[in-house]
Amino acid sequence: MPTYFFIFTMLTGGASINVSGHSQFWGVINAPNSTFSIPKSANHFEMWSSMVLGSLSVGAQANFHYDQSLSALTQSSYTLSNWREEPTG
Repeated sequence: MPTYFFIFTMLTGGASINVSGHSQFWGVINAPNSTFSIPKSANHFEMWSSMVLGSLSVGAQANFHYDQSLSALTQSSYTLSNWREEPTG
């Protein structure tokens, strides 16, 4: 199992996190003022994580999994607070 990887940012003004290629990610992203982008060119993205984001843009096939072992790092569990799908084109 990979070791834990954390991304923390409180930047404002359009900070972004982008992925490319066929990729996988294990870790925690705490970036409430940032945009996380998975462009169509990424082809496929898979993530085992928890996320706090300002927004999420998904243009490629993506799979998201909550890594239950992350609950050992905090005193509380993570829950989905908002989900909205918008039609494309």
